[in-house]
Amino acid sequence: MIPLLRDRTVEAIDADFLPIKKDVHEKTLLFGRREALIGGQSQGFKSAIWKKAKEQLLAETSGKCSYCEAPTHEVAFGDVEHYRPKSTYWWLAYNYDNYLASCQLCNQKFKKAKFSTARAKLRGPVVRKNSKDQTLIGKVGSLGPDPTDQIQIEGFRSLHEQERPLLLNPYYDQPDLFYAWEADDLVREVRLAPASPGAAPFVRAAIEDFGINRPELRRSRYLQYRIYRTFRRVLDDPGMDVAIRQEVNGTVAEMESAGSPYAGMVRFFSQWATADL
Repeated sequence: MIPLLRDRTVEAIDADFLPIKKDVHEKTLLFGRREALIGGQSQGFKSAIWKKAKEQLLAETSGKCSYCEAPTHEVAFGDVEHYRPKSTYWWLAYNYDNYLASCQLCNQKFKKAKFSTARAKLRGPVVRKNSKDQTLIGKVGSLGPDPTDQIQIEGFRSLHEQERPLLLNPYYDQPDLFYAWEADDLVREVRLAPASPGAAPFVRAAIEDFGINRPELRRSRYLQYRIYRTFRRVLDDPGMDVAIRQEVNGTVAEMESAGSPYAGMVRFFSQWATADL
């Protein structure tokens, strides 16, 4: 996982998540919540709405899963993942800042509706069976931040810190403060590990809720690590041809760039001297 940056321009964000349509969707959620309570059933959601965010979300991850950093576009369509599960955080079901691009394994096989937090979970708007229409309408516009309003975004970020999810959000958290990587040449794997004792709960959540240390990821990361390590060692040859050195340097820089698979892992190993790789 690496830090991600949202493009918050109106050109990048679909109109469904901007003011006017955002308010329409919030009204739908509020009234739908009341109807679900009256009928004693689960609240329904329209996936067609959040699917409109997929293209931009994948652009911001360079086609990778926000969590495991495996390329999604090469083998699957990828998911628009609700960071805070819509089954619990129903009021954020259509909120743009609750979306991340994810591979189907991280989202559908592992995370599902899991969401561990270090502190009390956020509380949504109060909706009752007998809530009046005007009461619900009065809550429209307050369910989540306008993705282009910096003040609202900062307020939402403060709620994130207040709740302190154990599942990191690359748009709000700095993964390198929590995640370290351990390469094992004997079994040819790279595993996620805590960057410090205090990071252990966050790493445990990533392993248990995202499957970040699932076998196929450990092996795939090792292949990328070994290629990177080889290039770094090649650069130690003082007699290398200048043109080749430039090419190798370019490849190393590309492997450390945001668009490359497992860039977070590669950047971690780039901190150490070549002899230690």
